[in-house]
Amino acid sequence: MVIICYLYSVLFSYLYQLNGVERISFCILKARSTCDYCYQKLPWYSLLPIVSFLFLKGRALCCHHKLNKYYLIGELIAFIIPTMSLIWDIDINPTIFSFVFLFLLVMAIYDIETKYLNLQFFALFVICLLFISHFYLINFIIYTLVSHAIYLFVHNSLGYGDIILISFLSLIFPQSFMLYFIFITLLLATLYSLFLIVKYKTKRMQIPLIPFVFISFILNAFCFKMLKFYVEGMML
Repeated sequence: MVIICYLYSVLFSYLYQLNGVERISFCILKARSTCDYCYQKLPWYSLLPIVSFLFLKGRALCCHHKLNKYYLIGELIAFIIPTMSLIWDIDINPTIFSFVFLFLLVMAIYDIETKYLNLQFFALFVICLLFISHFYLINFIIYTLVSHAIYLFVHNSLGYGDIILISFLSLIFPQSFMLYFIFITLLLATLYSLFLIVKYKTKRMQIPLIPFVFISFILNAFCFKMLKFYVEGMML
């Protein structure tokens, strides 16, 4: 079980580095990993997720430059959440959960860093899921039209990358799941925005939405049936 969960950290580390590449191509798949700062080729033992970061005290082996802390954060999350999924049953197909979890985690952390969605990486995400998931075409059309209509009014505070991500997720998840997913995403984002407004005394700010998309996805994956039970019970 530990080895399986550790593989998620390995995959995250690779995908996170891939997400930072300017142009994704097949040549990258066979290229040796290099340092982000001095571009020297790295030995295998310096690439072990979590372990190498802690052993090297957060610095590169070759040039001793301080490493990006988001590698460690992502690798830890990529290890912990799958561990929980093996203990606590999830309400999503395990294969789809694994793909969406890893790609959303990478996009969420990258969004925190840059407030940007790498469209090449997103395209890779779409291609992978098109081969393994069911499609909800009517659901996709409805959410795409509604989300784009909303974007016309809130484009100053919401990135278009967030819109296309949510639109695509509506293609692979049913309407019942999407309703709770969207609600939790907007609730968390709104609460965080209100906190920032109170703290910094300003209403003009753009927050990264994908981290809240990721959190909402995890909450729904683990608690969808429970949320649905309580909400439907309150409506009776």
